[in-house]
Amino acid sequence: KQWYQRRVAITAGKQDLAVKLCVELASILMEMGHIPDAEAHLRRASQLLNPGNISLQVIVLRELCSCKIYTKDYLGAVETLDTLVSLVNLSKSPSGINPYLRNVVEDCEVTTLLLLLLIGMPRVHLKPQHQLILDKYSSVPMDVLSTCPDPERFLMLVDVTMATKQKDVKLLKELQNSLYPKLNRSQNEVFVEHVRQASSIGMVLL
Repeated sequence: KQWYQRRVAITAGKQDLAVKLCVELASILMEMGHIPDAEAHLRRASQLLNPGNISLQVIVLRELCSCKIYTKDYLGAVETLDTLVSLVNLSKSPSGINPYLRNVVEDCEVTTLLLLLLIGMPRVHLKPQHQLILDKYSSVPMDVLSTCPDPERFLMLVDVTMATKQKDVKLLKELQNSLYPKLNRSQNEVFVEHVRQASSIGMVLL
């Protein structure tokens, strides 16, 4: 039914509706475990996107990132998040980013941080924006702490970064329980995998 509705929407020129139907179908397929099919529908949705509809673009890219995390394409997930953040920054008005998009960027930053810690790529190979993220969560600057929406989560993520650098698996396991309610599903998947890998094969110093 969703496939038929999508085709009708495309034919009728209702691209935004077609994108929503693609995302809805992709979500159903993800729940069923058909991740490659879900990703194919999300790629199709990205092709149909109206450049002016930033909200839909955010939804599609976030779902695509979730797909990549589910299939353990962690580098692909980071690239998708980079695209999403760039998109949001380009949509800034003179007065700045609206609260919804600001939350999106903050969410992307946390997910990117966890992915970088999991991947363990040497700093020399990191993009400048990724080095900045790691630096931000490697200390507790008061100016950042006073402006972040969830200071407690920020401090725990600093602890996660430091525990990774120090190869402190015990602390990582403790933080996993504390952070769980403060992370979304994809972020928790990444962190669980990070702790699992840290426990089994050790960690690379960042």
